[in-house]
Amino acid sequence: MFSIVLAGDLFVAIAMGSGRTRALLARVLPGIIKVAGIVVMLFGIGVLAAAMRTLMR
Repeated sequence: MFSIVLAGDLFVAIAMGSGRTRALLARVLPGIIKVAGIVVMLFGIGVLAAAMRTLMR
């Protein structure tokens, strides 16, 4: 497991050294952040709905 995580970290470190990769990430990062925010909001709504269902019983 250690080797797999290390290999993944090294890959990311090497890839981020490339200017092309950083430019791509800078372009797509705002979209990724918006999608992640929507996913977190949906999880929160699901937790609240589950809590309300539990309290209503």
